[in-house]
Amino acid sequence: MIFGEEYGWRGFLLENLSRARGRLFAAVASGAAWALWHAPIVFFLARFSHLDNPWRVMQVQSMAVLVASMPFAHSYFLSRSIVPPMLFHFTWNLFNPAVLGDIHQNQAGIVVGNMLYINGEALAGIIAGLPFVVWFVYREKRKIRAGLDPA
Repeated sequence: MIFGEEYGWRGFLLENLSRARGRLFAAVASGAAWALWHAPIVFFLARFSHLDNPWRVMQVQSMAVLVASMPFAHSYFLSRSIVPPMLFHFTWNLFNPAVLGDIHQNQAGIVVGNMLYINGEALAGIIAGLPFVVWFVYREKRKIRAGLDPA
């Protein structure tokens, strides 16, 4: 699954969008596509595992995926390979549920609490990732203004 996602989102979509529209547009658009792709799966898993508000879980998790897509895109742009995003994705899928719980199955991890707040695929992930997003957007906009948007 990780190979397919990274090949599709980073190796194909991100790569082709960056050539056509630039790196910043490509990172945001492919992140939005990745979030939309996860949305129905998250909604139905949240319903199935009896989380209080599946719609809210889906919305928050979609924002977290969009935020997480920026470092994934950056790692791809640095390497021009899907291997770093694959390793990042694998590590995330291994440690986030074990430590912060599995938001899809409503199962606690080592840290116990409301998963809508503490999980890396929820509010905590959004807040923790926002400084990177701000840095990435600022950096890419500077490159665009300077005419250095390498595709």
